[in-house]
Amino acid sequence: MTDRLRLAVPNKGRLVEPTLALLHDAGLVFESTDRSLVARVRNFDLDILFVRTNEIVEFVGDGVADLVMTGIDALPETGAELARIRDLGFERRRLAAAVPTDPPYEAGRDVGGPLVAH
Repeated sequence: MTDRLRLAVPNKGRLVEPTLALLHDAGLVFESTDRSLVARVRNFDLDILFVRTNEIVEFVGDGVADLVMTGIDALPETGAELARIRDLGFERRRLAAAVPTDPPYEAGRDVGGPLVAH
């Protein structure tokens, strides 16, 4: 049994860089590469596990990790009931709507209601 915390983070995708930057900015000292599975933090009792996005929530549910940093959309997709501790604010989405160049639409309400991004 280890006294080290285990944090699971995505191993690929748009969240990797901001996640690693946040951890480094918090003062954690560790090295990772594109092929890293685990990074041992040298100045804190923490191991960072690099996990496939679709499996990341399961790592906490199965007790493999103590914490995860992942996109908010990962929770409903798995059906897991985990506490959301904090919104880190670096997963902003952009909605783009495409219509023909000569559309019969003038506003979101014309296509069945407002266009809303969450």
